Amino acid sequence: NINSNSNNNNSHLLGGNNIINNNVIGVNTQRPNLNVNKINHQNNNSSQIAIVQNPSYPLFQGARFFIIKSSNKENIEISQKHSEWATTQANQKKLNEAFQKNNVILIFSANRTSCYQGYAIMKTFISEKESTIWQNENNVRLGGSFGVYWLCCCEMPFSKVKNLTNQFTGEVVTKSRDTQELPNDLGYE
Repeated sequence: NINSNSNNNNSHLLGGNNIINNNVIGVNTQRPNLNVNKINHQNNNSSQIAIVQNPSYPLFQGARFFIIKSSNKENIEISQKHSEWATTQANQKKLNEAFQKNNVILIFSANRTSCYQGYAIMKTFISEKESTIWQNENNVRLGGSFGVYWLCCCEMPFSKVKNLTNQFTGEVVTKSRDTQELPNDLGYE
C-alpha cells in the first residue's frame, strides 16, 4: 500500500509537484491498493518487483503512451534493476513536454526480440546527467537519464497485437519507432 492524504483528484498522479523518494511514489491523491508480484529474470537470479496494472487504474487516465525501442534487451533489464532510462537527445524534448502535463507511460521493446518487455511510467524529467550503466554497442548518442517506475515486466509477443493499428501513423503498432506516440485507446490495449 502507498499511503496518501484524502484528496480525490486522480486526474494527474505523477507529473508536476508530486514527491518521489526511494522508488516509492508519494502523491497527493487517494490511491487504490497495488497488486505487487515478484518475478525472476532468466539471465540472473535477482528478484524484480512488478506492478500488475489495470487500465481503469487512475494512472492511465489522461496519460500519454510512447513506444520505447531499445538496441538490446540487456538495457531493459538494467532499467528494471536501476529504475532509470536514457533516450537519444532527439527524443528528450518530446518526452519532457508530454511529462510536463501528463502521466507518460513508456512501452518497451528490444530490437530483434519480436516482443514487448513491459511498461513503465516516467517519474522525473530528463536530466542533463548522463549515465554510464548502458550497454551501448552501437555508440548511440544518448542524452541525460531520467527516473522510471516499472509497472509491468513481461515478454509479450508481437503476435498478440499484430492486428492493432496506430491511428497516428496508419502502421501496425509493432512497426513503431522509438518514442512513437500511441493513441490512448491503443495504449490501454
